[in-house]
Amino acid sequence: MKSIKQQALGIASAAVLEFTPAFHGKWYEGYELILECVAKEKEPDHCSFREGVDFWSWEEAIQSIKKDAEEIWKPFSEELIQQKVTLAKKAIGDGNVESVLAIQSLGEIPMSDKAQIFAGVLRKAAKELNSDRERDLYRVSSYSGRFMYGQTCLSISTPAGHDISEVVMQVGKVYKEFGQPKKDNMGFGFVFYWPNISYSSEDE
Repeated sequence: MKSIKQQALGIASAAVLEFTPAFHGKWYEGYELILECVAKEKEPDHCSFREGVDFWSWEEAIQSIKKDAEEIWKPFSEELIQQKVTLAKKAIGDGNVESVLAIQSLGEIPMSDKAQIFAGVLRKAAKELNSDRERDLYRVSSYSGRFMYGQTCLSISTPAGHDISEVVMQVGKVYKEFGQPKKDNMGFGFVFYWPNISYSSEDE
């Protein structure tokens, strides 16, 4: 997605600016140099406005370029996000969590979809950790923590003598997408929960 945004900014820049030969085909680099010049209050000397294009200032030109670029990259972004959600959910359904963990970032995926993906990854982690245990299991469930007033969220409870470190090792960087969970002492083990991730008994 980063590459698509950069290409869009380059194309939008070339539509209104005439670059020197050194920047032909390197429009995004030319755009970045404009940002540097404006930040230093220096007049860019590697480009000029095309004939018929008239801006009051370079700041206005930058805003116009950003707006035009967004119109180019946004449809691609929405399509890529939907593909990422579909692939991640399918991978979880197939038990292929490794494919989910290979995703660089859940990024701009809607929170409702992120929650489903994260819950699926946690369930898989609990299953793996429980494979050689007969009791005192890791359990993924809905939970209502302190000051939640009956609202339920995603949680995972750990056996006595265990913290969440083994779970983190299982789910890797996906865990980092949601920040540190809150923790309640259950007497025999702990429950770790994410108040910002809605999760109910129906989700279980």
